[in-house]
Amino acid sequence: MDTGLVAFTVGLVVFWAIVYVVFRGRRGRVEVGPGYLIIRAGIRLDPMEAGWWSLAWRVFGVISLVLLVLSAIAFYYYTGKLFVLRYISPPPCAGTIAGFVPFIPGVTLSWKATVYIGVVLGIAALFHELSHAYVARSVGIRVRDAGLAFFLFIPAAFVEPDEEELGKARVRDRALVYSAGVGANVVLGLLFLALATSMVAGVVITGVEPGSPAARANLTAGMEILAVNGTRVESIGDLARVLSQLGAEDPHRNVTLVFTVRQDDIVRNVTVYRPWNKTAGNCTRARIGIMISNKYWPSQLLGVMSNLLFLINISLAVVNAAPLVIPLPGGSILSDGAYVLRDSLAVITGEKRAMILTLAVGVGTLLLILSLLSFQRIM
Repeated sequence: MDTGLVAFTVGLVVFWAIVYVVFRGRRGRVEVGPGYLIIRAGIRLDPMEAGWWSLAWRVFGVISLVLLVLSAIAFYYYTGKLFVLRYISPPPCAGTIAGFVPFIPGVTLSWKATVYIGVVLGIAALFHELSHAYVARSVGIRVRDAGLAFFLFIPAAFVEPDEEELGKARVRDRALVYSAGVGANVVLGLLFLALATSMVAGVVITGVEPGSPAARANLTAGMEILAVNGTRVESIGDLARVLSQLGAEDPHRNVTLVFTVRQDDIVRNVTVYRPWNKTAGNCTRARIGIMISNKYWPSQLLGVMSNLLFLINISLAVVNAAPLVIPLPGGSILSDGAYVLRDSLAVITGEKRAMILTLAVGVGTLLLILSLLSFQRIM
Protein backbone atom coordinates (compact mmCIF):
# COMPACT_ATOMS: atom_id res chain seq x y z
CA MET A 1 0.00 0.00 0.00
CA ASP A 2 1.26 3.48 -0.86
CA THR A 3 2.30 5.13 2.41
CA GLY A 4 2.03 8.57 0.84
CA LEU A 5 -1.61 7.95 -0.05
CA VAL A 6 -2.36 6.61 3.45
CA ALA A 7 -0.67 9.58 5.14
CA PHE A 8 -2.46 12.06 2.89
CA THR A 9 -5.85 10.41 3.45
CA VAL A 10 -5.43 10.27 7.24
CA GLY A 11 -4.26 13.88 7.34
CA LEU A 12 -7.19 15.01 5.19
CA VAL A 13 -9.74 13.19 7.37
CA VAL A 14 -8.28 14.62 10.57
CA PHE A 15 -8.17 18.15 9.13
CA TRP A 16 -11.79 18.12 7.96
CA ALA A 17 -12.98 16.49 11.18
CA ILE A 18 -11.44 19.33 13.19
CA VAL A 19 -12.83 21.99 10.83
CA TYR A 20 -16.30 20.42 10.92
CA VAL A 21 -16.42 20.09 14.72
CA VAL A 22 -15.21 23.65 15.31
CA PHE A 23 -17.03 25.51 12.51
CA ARG A 24 -19.91 23.24 11.38
CA GLY A 25 -23.01 24.88 9.98
CA ARG A 26 -23.29 28.35 8.54
CA ARG A 27 -21.94 31.41 10.29
CA GLY A 28 -22.48 34.58 8.33
CA ARG A 29 -20.69 34.25 5.03
CA VAL A 30 -18.90 31.02 5.98
CA GLU A 31 -20.48 27.59 5.59
CA VAL A 32 -18.77 24.35 6.64
CA GLY A 33 -19.90 20.76 6.12
CA PRO A 34 -18.29 17.33 5.84
CA GLY A 35 -15.41 17.85 3.41
CA TYR A 36 -16.34 21.30 2.17
CA LEU A 37 -15.83 24.96 3.09
CA ILE A 38 -17.69 27.81 1.41
CA ILE A 39 -16.79 31.48 1.87
CA ARG A 40 -19.19 33.99 0.31
CA ALA A 41 -18.07 37.49 -0.67
CA GLY A 42 -21.44 39.12 -0.05
CA ILE A 43 -21.54 40.90 -3.41
CA ARG A 44 -24.61 41.51 -5.56
CA LEU A 45 -24.41 42.41 -9.26
CA ASP A 46 -27.36 43.72 -11.26
CA PRO A 47 -28.05 42.89 -14.93
CA MET A 48 -26.10 44.85 -17.54
CA GLU A 49 -27.66 47.75 -19.36
CA ALA A 50 -28.29 47.23 -23.06
CA GLY A 51 -25.28 48.15 -25.17
CA TRP A 52 -22.20 46.86 -26.90
CA TRP A 53 -20.73 45.41 -23.67
CA SER A 54 -23.73 43.20 -22.94
CA LEU A 55 -23.93 42.25 -26.64
CA ALA A 56 -20.27 41.18 -26.59
CA TRP A 57 -20.90 38.90 -23.63
CA ARG A 58 -23.99 37.37 -25.27
CA VAL A 59 -21.91 36.65 -28.38
CA PHE A 60 -19.30 35.08 -26.12
CA GLY A 61 -22.08 32.94 -24.62
CA VAL A 62 -23.06 31.67 -28.07
CA ILE A 63 -19.43 30.83 -28.87
CA SER A 64 -19.14 29.11 -25.51
CA LEU A 65 -22.18 26.94 -26.24
CA VAL A 66 -20.54 25.73 -29.45
CA LEU A 67 -17.30 25.09 -27.55
CA LEU A 68 -19.19 23.16 -24.87
CA VAL A 69 -20.75 20.84 -27.44
CA LEU A 70 -17.40 20.27 -29.15
CA SER A 71 -15.70 19.69 -25.79
CA ALA A 72 -18.35 17.15 -24.76
CA ILE A 73 -17.82 15.29 -28.05
CA ALA A 74 -14.06 15.35 -27.42
CA PHE A 75 -14.62 14.00 -23.89
CA TYR A 76 -16.64 10.99 -25.03
CA TYR A 77 -14.29 10.31 -27.94
CA TYR A 78 -11.26 10.30 -25.64
CA THR A 79 -12.85 8.33 -22.79
CA GLY A 80 -14.52 5.86 -25.16
CA LYS A 81 -11.25 5.19 -26.95
CA LEU A 82 -9.43 4.88 -23.62
CA PHE A 83 -12.05 2.45 -22.28
CA VAL A 84 -11.72 0.23 -25.35
CA LEU A 85 -7.92 0.24 -25.12
CA ARG A 86 -7.95 -0.60 -21.42
CA TYR A 87 -10.74 -3.18 -21.17
CA ILE A 88 -11.81 -4.48 -24.59
CA SER A 89 -8.95 -4.64 -27.08
CA PRO A 90 -5.68 -3.45 -25.56
CA PRO A 91 -2.78 -3.22 -28.04
CA PRO A 92 -0.22 -6.03 -27.60
CA CYS A 93 2.56 -3.59 -26.63
CA ALA A 94 0.51 -1.02 -24.76
CA GLY A 95 1.61 -1.85 -21.22
CA THR A 96 -0.33 0.15 -18.63
CA ILE A 97 -2.96 2.39 -20.24
CA ALA A 98 -3.00 5.79 -18.53
CA GLY A 99 -6.33 7.34 -17.61
CA PHE A 100 -7.69 10.16 -15.47
CA VAL A 101 -5.13 11.03 -12.80
CA PRO A 102 -6.55 12.72 -9.69
CA PHE A 103 -4.43 15.46 -8.15
CA ILE A 104 -3.33 13.92 -4.82
CA PRO A 105 -0.50 15.78 -3.05
CA GLY A 106 2.37 13.48 -2.18
CA VAL A 107 0.99 10.65 -4.32
CA THR A 108 0.36 11.69 -7.92
CA LEU A 109 1.91 15.13 -7.35
CA SER A 110 5.00 16.27 -5.52
CA TRP A 111 4.36 18.90 -2.86
CA LYS A 112 6.12 21.52 -5.00
CA ALA A 113 3.94 20.65 -7.99
CA THR A 114 0.87 20.81 -5.72
CA VAL A 115 1.56 24.50 -5.06
CA TYR A 116 1.82 25.22 -8.80
CA ILE A 117 -1.32 23.22 -9.58
CA GLY A 118 -3.23 24.96 -6.79
CA VAL A 119 -2.36 28.40 -8.19
CA VAL A 120 -3.28 27.33 -11.72
CA LEU A 121 -6.58 25.77 -10.61
CA GLY A 122 -7.46 28.96 -8.76
CA ILE A 123 -6.84 31.10 -11.86
CA ALA A 124 -8.80 28.73 -14.10
CA ALA A 125 -11.72 28.55 -11.67
CA LEU A 126 -11.79 32.33 -11.24
CA PHE A 127 -12.15 33.00 -14.98
CA HIS A 128 -14.62 30.14 -15.30
CA GLU A 129 -16.95 31.63 -12.70
CA LEU A 130 -16.51 35.24 -13.79
CA SER A 131 -17.66 34.24 -17.27
CA HIS A 132 -20.79 32.63 -15.81
CA ALA A 133 -21.50 35.87 -13.95
CA TYR A 134 -20.96 38.23 -16.90
CA VAL A 135 -23.00 36.18 -19.37
CA ALA A 136 -25.80 35.86 -16.80
CA ARG A 137 -25.87 39.62 -16.35
CA SER A 138 -25.82 40.15 -20.13
CA VAL A 139 -29.07 38.16 -20.52
CA GLY A 140 -30.81 39.99 -17.67
CA ILE A 141 -30.07 37.70 -14.70
CA ARG A 142 -28.63 39.29 -11.57
CA VAL A 143 -25.84 37.66 -9.58
CA ARG A 144 -26.84 37.14 -5.98
CA ASP A 145 -23.40 36.30 -4.55
CA ALA A 146 -19.95 34.90 -5.32
CA GLY A 147 -17.09 33.43 -3.36
CA LEU A 148 -14.54 30.68 -2.82
CA ALA A 149 -15.00 27.02 -1.95
CA PHE A 150 -12.84 24.07 -0.97
CA PHE A 151 -13.99 20.49 -1.56
CA LEU A 152 -11.66 18.08 0.26
CA PHE A 153 -8.35 19.47 -1.10
CA ILE A 154 -9.67 21.05 -4.32
CA PRO A 155 -10.04 24.88 -4.44
CA ALA A 156 -12.87 26.41 -6.47
CA ALA A 157 -14.65 29.67 -7.10
CA PHE A 158 -18.39 30.10 -7.59
CA VAL A 159 -21.11 32.55 -8.48
CA GLU A 160 -24.76 32.31 -7.48
CA PRO A 161 -27.15 33.75 -10.06
CA ASP A 162 -30.63 34.58 -8.89
CA GLU A 163 -32.33 31.16 -9.06
CA GLU A 164 -35.80 32.58 -9.66
CA GLU A 165 -34.65 34.76 -12.56
CA LEU A 166 -32.54 31.91 -13.96
CA GLY A 167 -35.51 29.55 -13.82
CA LYS A 168 -37.72 32.04 -15.68
CA ALA A 169 -35.12 32.75 -18.36
CA ARG A 170 -35.41 31.24 -21.83
CA VAL A 171 -33.78 27.86 -22.32
CA ARG A 172 -31.40 29.42 -24.82
CA ASP A 173 -30.27 32.09 -22.34
CA ARG A 174 -29.77 29.51 -19.59
CA ALA A 175 -27.66 27.43 -21.97
CA LEU A 176 -25.48 30.47 -22.68
CA VAL A 177 -24.97 31.04 -18.94
CA TYR A 178 -24.10 27.40 -18.26
CA SER A 179 -21.70 27.24 -21.22
CA ALA A 180 -19.78 30.42 -20.40
CA GLY A 181 -17.35 28.75 -17.97
CA VAL A 182 -16.34 26.11 -20.50
CA GLY A 183 -15.86 28.80 -23.14
CA ALA A 184 -13.64 30.82 -20.80
CA ASN A 185 -11.45 27.80 -20.03
CA VAL A 186 -11.05 26.86 -23.70
CA VAL A 187 -10.15 30.42 -24.73
CA LEU A 188 -7.79 30.87 -21.77
CA GLY A 189 -6.19 27.49 -22.44
CA LEU A 190 -5.54 28.27 -26.10
CA LEU A 191 -4.08 31.67 -25.23
CA PHE A 192 -1.64 30.12 -22.77
CA LEU A 193 -0.77 27.38 -25.28
CA ALA A 194 0.18 30.08 -27.78
CA LEU A 195 2.21 31.87 -25.10
CA ALA A 196 4.02 28.69 -23.98
CA THR A 197 4.75 27.69 -27.58
CA SER A 198 6.17 31.12 -28.40
CA MET A 199 8.51 30.89 -25.40
CA VAL A 200 10.10 27.51 -26.25
CA ALA A 201 13.82 28.13 -26.79
CA GLY A 202 15.40 24.68 -26.65
CA VAL A 203 15.57 21.37 -24.80
CA VAL A 204 17.24 20.85 -21.41
CA ILE A 205 18.28 17.58 -19.78
CA THR A 206 16.65 17.44 -16.33
CA GLY A 207 17.89 14.01 -15.26
CA VAL A 208 19.96 11.00 -16.33
CA GLU A 209 19.23 7.36 -15.43
CA PRO A 210 22.16 5.72 -13.62
CA GLY A 211 23.89 3.07 -15.72
CA SER A 212 22.15 4.17 -18.93
CA PRO A 213 23.93 4.90 -22.24
CA ALA A 214 23.51 8.63 -21.48
CA ALA A 215 25.15 8.22 -18.06
CA ARG A 216 28.06 6.24 -19.54
CA ALA A 217 28.59 9.06 -22.07
CA ASN A 218 28.65 11.64 -19.23
CA LEU A 219 25.50 13.51 -20.22
CA THR A 220 24.34 15.37 -17.11
CA ALA A 221 21.35 17.34 -15.90
CA GLY A 222 21.48 20.99 -16.91
CA MET A 223 22.92 20.42 -20.37
CA GLU A 224 21.01 22.04 -23.23
CA ILE A 225 20.66 19.83 -26.32
CA LEU A 226 21.39 21.87 -29.45
CA ALA A 227 21.56 19.11 -32.08
CA VAL A 228 21.69 15.33 -32.58
CA ASN A 229 23.88 13.94 -35.38
CA GLY A 230 24.01 17.43 -36.86
CA THR A 231 20.24 17.98 -36.93
CA ARG A 232 19.24 21.07 -34.92
CA VAL A 233 16.85 20.53 -32.01
CA GLU A 234 14.66 23.39 -30.76
CA SER A 235 11.88 21.60 -28.83
CA ILE A 236 10.93 18.25 -27.31
CA GLY A 237 8.95 17.50 -30.47
CA ASP A 238 12.04 18.10 -32.61
CA LEU A 239 14.13 15.79 -30.41
CA ALA A 240 11.53 13.01 -30.51
CA ARG A 241 11.36 13.15 -34.31
CA VAL A 242 15.15 13.11 -34.71
CA LEU A 243 15.63 10.18 -32.31
CA SER A 244 12.86 8.23 -34.05
CA GLN A 245 14.42 8.82 -37.47
CA LEU A 246 17.81 7.63 -36.16
CA GLY A 247 16.30 4.43 -34.74
CA ALA A 248 17.05 5.31 -31.12
CA GLU A 249 13.92 3.46 -29.92
CA ASP A 250 14.72 0.25 -31.81
CA PRO A 251 16.46 -2.20 -29.43
CA HIS A 252 17.46 -4.55 -32.29
CA ARG A 253 20.16 -2.29 -33.73
CA ASN A 254 23.29 -0.52 -32.60
CA VAL A 255 22.84 3.24 -32.43
CA THR A 256 25.49 5.94 -32.18
CA LEU A 257 24.21 9.42 -31.39
CA VAL A 258 26.31 12.57 -31.31
CA PHE A 259 24.66 15.11 -29.00
CA THR A 260 25.75 18.72 -29.42
CA VAL A 261 25.20 20.21 -25.98
CA ARG A 262 25.80 23.50 -24.19
CA GLN A 263 26.69 23.82 -20.52
CA ASP A 264 28.09 26.90 -18.79
CA ASP A 265 28.30 28.61 -22.20
CA ILE A 266 30.59 25.85 -23.50
CA VAL A 267 29.41 23.93 -26.58
CA ARG A 268 30.76 20.44 -27.19
CA ASN A 269 29.84 17.08 -28.73
CA VAL A 270 29.04 14.03 -26.61
CA THR A 271 28.85 10.62 -28.27
CA VAL A 272 26.25 8.21 -26.89
CA TYR A 273 26.50 4.58 -27.94
CA ARG A 274 23.53 2.29 -27.34
CA PRO A 275 24.20 -1.36 -28.31
CA TRP A 276 21.46 -3.66 -29.53
CA ASN A 277 19.67 -5.78 -26.94
CA LYS A 278 19.95 -9.50 -27.63
CA THR A 279 17.06 -10.35 -25.28
CA ALA A 280 14.68 -7.62 -26.44
CA GLY A 281 11.19 -8.73 -27.39
CA ASN A 282 8.86 -7.24 -29.96
CA CYS A 283 7.39 -4.88 -27.38
CA THR A 284 10.70 -3.67 -25.94
CA ARG A 285 11.58 -0.02 -26.48
CA ALA A 286 15.18 1.09 -26.15
CA ARG A 287 16.06 4.06 -23.95
CA ILE A 288 18.91 6.50 -24.07
CA GLY A 289 18.31 7.30 -20.43
CA ILE A 290 17.62 11.05 -20.29
CA MET A 291 14.76 13.04 -18.82
CA ILE A 292 14.09 16.30 -20.64
CA SER A 293 11.97 19.41 -20.62
CA ASN A 294 11.52 22.41 -22.87
CA LYS A 295 13.66 25.45 -22.15
CA TYR A 296 11.61 28.65 -22.01
CA TRP A 297 12.67 32.25 -22.63
CA PRO A 298 12.66 34.76 -20.98
CA SER A 299 11.54 32.84 -17.87
CA GLN A 300 11.48 29.09 -17.22
CA LEU A 301 8.85 29.50 -14.49
CA LEU A 302 6.60 31.57 -16.76
CA GLY A 303 6.88 28.95 -19.49
CA VAL A 304 6.08 26.07 -17.15
CA MET A 305 3.12 27.94 -15.63
CA SER A 306 1.80 28.85 -19.10
CA ASN A 307 1.94 25.20 -20.12
CA LEU A 308 0.17 24.17 -16.91
CA LEU A 309 -2.49 26.83 -17.46
CA PHE A 310 -3.12 25.39 -20.93
CA LEU A 311 -3.42 21.81 -19.67
CA ILE A 312 -5.58 22.61 -16.63
CA ASN A 313 -7.94 24.95 -18.49
CA ILE A 314 -8.52 22.49 -21.34
CA SER A 315 -8.99 19.62 -18.86
CA LEU A 316 -11.53 21.64 -16.85
CA ALA A 317 -13.36 22.61 -20.03
CA VAL A 318 -13.64 19.03 -21.30
CA VAL A 319 -14.75 17.57 -17.96
CA ASN A 320 -17.24 20.39 -17.28
CA ALA A 321 -18.68 20.06 -20.78
CA ALA A 322 -19.48 16.38 -20.21
CA PRO A 323 -22.94 15.78 -18.67
CA LEU A 324 -21.53 14.66 -15.32
CA VAL A 325 -23.68 14.16 -12.20
CA ILE A 326 -22.24 13.44 -8.73
CA PRO A 327 -25.02 12.20 -6.40
CA LEU A 328 -24.68 13.34 -2.79
CA PRO A 329 -26.88 13.04 0.30
CA GLY A 330 -29.62 15.63 -0.08
CA GLY A 331 -28.90 16.50 -3.71
CA SER A 332 -26.55 16.20 -6.64
CA ILE A 333 -23.74 18.22 -8.19
CA LEU A 334 -24.25 18.79 -11.94
CA SER A 335 -21.58 19.86 -14.40
CA ASP A 336 -22.24 22.68 -16.85
CA GLY A 337 -22.88 20.11 -19.58
CA ALA A 338 -25.40 18.30 -17.39
CA TYR A 339 -27.39 21.52 -16.87
CA VAL A 340 -27.45 22.16 -20.62
CA LEU A 341 -28.55 18.57 -21.28
CA ARG A 342 -31.27 18.73 -18.62
CA ASP A 343 -32.78 21.97 -19.92
CA SER A 344 -32.58 20.80 -23.54
CA LEU A 345 -34.32 17.52 -22.75
CA ALA A 346 -36.98 19.34 -20.70
CA VAL A 347 -38.18 21.08 -23.85
CA ILE A 348 -38.81 17.68 -25.46
CA THR A 349 -39.72 15.32 -22.60
CA GLY A 350 -40.79 17.56 -19.72
CA GLU A 351 -38.81 18.49 -16.62
CA LYS A 352 -39.34 15.32 -14.57
CA ARG A 353 -38.32 12.91 -17.31
CA ALA A 354 -35.46 15.20 -18.35
CA MET A 355 -34.03 15.07 -14.82
CA ILE A 356 -34.24 11.27 -14.75
CA LEU A 357 -32.52 10.97 -18.12
CA THR A 358 -29.85 13.50 -17.13
CA LEU A 359 -29.23 11.64 -13.87
CA ALA A 360 -28.82 8.36 -15.76
CA VAL A 361 -26.42 9.86 -18.29
CA GLY A 362 -24.54 11.83 -15.62
CA VAL A 363 -24.03 8.92 -13.24
CA GLY A 364 -23.00 6.74 -16.19
CA THR A 365 -20.42 9.37 -17.11
CA LEU A 366 -19.18 9.45 -13.50
CA LEU A 367 -18.77 5.64 -13.50
CA LEU A 368 -16.91 5.88 -16.82
CA ILE A 369 -14.44 8.36 -15.30
CA LEU A 370 -14.01 6.24 -12.17
CA SER A 371 -13.28 3.17 -14.30
CA LEU A 372 -10.42 5.04 -15.96
CA LEU A 373 -8.75 6.44 -12.85
CA SER A 374 -4.99 6.04 -12.67
CA PHE A 375 -2.79 6.82 -9.66
CA GLN A 376 0.53 7.09 -11.44
CA ARG A 377 2.76 9.99 -10.45
CA ILE A 378 2.63 12.77 -13.04
CA MET A 379 4.70 15.60 -11.51
